[in-house]
Amino acid sequence: MTSMPFMALMAPEVCVCEPGACLTECVCPDEEQAVRAYAYGVLSEMSLSCREECLDEIAMVEGYDRTEYEHADSNTLAWTVIHAWTDYCRDKGLI
Repeated sequence: MTSMPFMALMAPEVCVCEPGACLTECVCPDEEQAVRAYAYGVLSEMSLSCREECLDEIAMVEGYDRTEYEHADSNTLAWTVIHAWTDYCRDKGLI
């Protein structure tokens, strides 16, 4: 499910999954594309609603504490979400 805060961020000319590729080749959901845009520095400062959504994503993964990231910059917050998602997938045996 794509959230409203992240849907507004999509830029069709930039693929952030693999820098240099175009979005027509990207298979990541919109939310992941937006988080990666912050992680790779394509987007700079998250809105409060995007930050809150990232903190919620972090809080859903065992071993992560959202309070540790409440004051993190957008880049750090985005990378933490990506790492949390990866850890969740590993925990579930998906990767």
